[in-house]
Amino acid sequence: MRTTLKDIAERVGVTKALVSLYLNNHPLSAKIAKSTKEKIDRAVKELNYHPSTTARALKSGRSRTLGLVIGDICSNYFGFLAQSLLNECAKYDYQLLIGITRFDPAEERRCLENLINRQTDGIFYGMGVFPGEYLLSSGWKEYPILQLHSLHPDFNAIGRDEKEALKTALRCVREQGARRIVVAAYGSWLGIIRKELESEEGMEVIHVPPDFFSTEEDFDRIRELAPDAVFCSSSTFVVSILERYSGKSGTTLPRFIYSYTLPCDCIDEPCITGVIVPDFKNTIRTSVLRMIRMLEKPENEVKHLKTPVQYLERDQMLKCCEQQLADPFYEPFSMKLKYKQKGIHHE
Repeated sequence: MRTTLKDIAERVGVTKALVSLYLNNHPLSAKIAKSTKEKIDRAVKELNYHPSTTARALKSGRSRTLGLVIGDICSNYFGFLAQSLLNECAKYDYQLLIGITRFDPAEERRCLENLINRQTDGIFYGMGVFPGEYLLSSGWKEYPILQLHSLHPDFNAIGRDEKEALKTALRCVREQGARRIVVAAYGSWLGIIRKELESEEGMEVIHVPPDFFSTEEDFDRIRELAPDAVFCSSSTFVVSILERYSGKSGTTLPRFIYSYTLPCDCIDEPCITGVIVPDFKNTIRTSVLRMIRMLEKPENEVKHLKTPVQYLERDQMLKCCEQQLADPFYEPFSMKLKYKQKGIHHE
């Protein structure tokens, strides 16, 4: 049978109200005698008392649970995103419920509805395609949702300030003689690159939309375009391109600029010119603090915050990878590397 406040009160010989004041750290608990507090602590331990989260939620109007919507948890990026947010939320006494969409729009809506119906206090939206119009039509505009990879104007977001980093990368490939550039990315990358090059004669920008399930034909198209440089928002996509380029006679590898986030994104190949690097650790901490701010001090104004992004050349990327692997925050990746070096298969 579950231990209650009444059981604690009877064991100590005080009122249930007094026990409640102390365990909930009420200001009036400062007047409770030290000996009584010690007796309550002892009774809590002996009777194995655990507060009812449901009761607390009903009383406070908060469940102290947050939701996360992501595509999967098997990939390095989404899996580590989920783990990092879970760890950071726990520091502030919040639990994290995770909804997996499997990149299906219908499943995406079901995930959102499920998390909202479970009375999560707020939701981190970790997908790239945000169903903002659906949420607006469903009457959920006021629900605390924080976009992590989308920038719908009617909802709060944590974005990346990529403009200067991309401009630096463009300057590097232009200095190396690049004139035909393929952009295998969505959203801001394409807009920034086109705007930066619109006034320059002889420059050609070709958009090839990347896909999680790209076909052989998609990669062959990039090879046939014979670009001087490829800007790609996915390291996985770059690896796939390199695999299909290798062994093709008469094929010259282009220069690659891609998005680097985690140690698993490190591609040590001569064709890599540089990488666009967001501060993942800082983004996680900023996102959780922003969500807590949204919950504790609600604002009418929608805010799109931006975290810093830098451009690193290949040798700088290798040093960045070393620094990450030495950082306890990225321990799962350093552990995988240790297992790999010992010849142990570990996932």
